[in-house]
Amino acid sequence: MADPQLKKGDTVRYVGSLVPAMTGKVGTVDAGHTRNSWVSVAFDGVSGRYARSNLELVARSAGPAPADGARLFNCCAYEAAPDWKQFERLELAGCVDDTSEPGHTIGLQPASKAEFFTIYGRFPEPDGTCEAITDIRDAREALVVAAELALLSRLPVIVHPTLGDC
Repeated sequence: MADPQLKKGDTVRYVGSLVPAMTGKVGTVDAGHTRNSWVSVAFDGVSGRYARSNLELVARSAGPAPADGARLFNCCAYEAAPDWKQFERLELAGCVDDTSEPGHTIGLQPASKAEFFTIYGRFPEPDGTCEAITDIRDAREALVVAAELALLSRLPVIVHPTLGDC
């Protein structure tokens, strides 16, 4: 059974029926959902999105990931750039940790209340969900990083109106 509180760096085993069992590292966990959540996992260096229900926790992360790639891709598996073709745009939003559900966040927070800022890649409809690319502590630095990621990915960026007070 899948662990509902997977976090970045955890080692997981794929136990779904589509492919043989594999072991890999968690990059990101889709925030805000308890059922049908998606987790970014790198198996043999190839990152993909997997249903949380198909993943079994093998070992907890010993701590934060190394600083390499931390500024632009700290929510991605191995802190490497995602496949930009899978996204239709980038989004920047203020976030707070969800104290009622460890490992999850609540987005669309005003800058004055946000604990950190996340830049997401938005998947096209009909999926329409998003995947966290990086977390930044400072609102102005998040704007700079969002611009860098837009140039790198050649994707448009939406800065959510809730950040208007930064």
